[in-house]
Amino acid sequence: MKRKGGSRFLYALGGLLLWLGGMQGAAALTDSQIRQADRFALGNAIWILYHEIGHLLVNEFQLPVLGREEDAVDHLATVTLLEGADRQMDGFLIDAVDGFFLSARVKRQNNSERLFFAGHGLDEQRAYEVACLMLGNDADAFTELADSINLPADQRQRCPSAYALARSSWMTVLEPHTGGWLNRPSKDAVTYAYGKTSTASASAKTILQDAQVLEAAADFLGQKYVFPRQVMLRAEECGEANAYFRPDVGEVVLCYELVEEFRSLLAGYFEGL
Repeated sequence: MKRKGGSRFLYALGGLLLWLGGMQGAAALTDSQIRQADRFALGNAIWILYHEIGHLLVNEFQLPVLGREEDAVDHLATVTLLEGADRQMDGFLIDAVDGFFLSARVKRQNNSERLFFAGHGLDEQRAYEVACLMLGNDADAFTELADSINLPADQRQRCPSAYALARSSWMTVLEPHTGGWLNRPSKDAVTYAYGKTSTASASAKTILQDAQVLEAAADFLGQKYVFPRQVMLRAEECGEANAYFRPDVGEVVLCYELVEEFRSLLAGYFEGL
């Protein structure tokens, strides 16, 4: 599927890392850097929100998952954002790829333990898989991204089939839950709320609200799927940088602290830390 208006690259990962690595430190962030950090945090937050929505869909519709659920909902989040063929969503996906690589780099610098037994794949693995799906969806739009992360040629060959498989698999299991003449989706079945926040997370709340992140996701879900009960998308202060799905109440939670963490991740590089 071709993108609307062509590809959107605010920055390519390779060039970004070279530039950040060469910085000698800055006394304060410029207005441009602040905007980039805010946008970077927004892009990563949106991808993570749709990842958690994947868990919600698996639980609410009792979907079969062959393999690791975390990998499966990584695919769903990526396919969902790609299917809109929207330049802005392209940029958010690129932010997510960059976010995985930058997070991995910080972990290496901090000598953090690599959790091979964790439910999620390693950050680098997730980044390459998301990028491969992007390339498989639209090679013209995302070859520059693949080049910037040195995605090997032999791996690129599998990307079209990988994307086609991910898309067809999810569409097959979700199609029975998209409704019909007798059982229509209801926007009232999906609610959302932005929780109160302290001064420390006020900027994160503003970023999400200004972009109407929860509103857009709730509207998408409410128009597309027939849910067996009311579900909720919530942004709130959690006491930790996290996002998660609560199966007992059908609620996806996106923590303001996670948005702040991504802002700090990019700002830290801009400051030369």
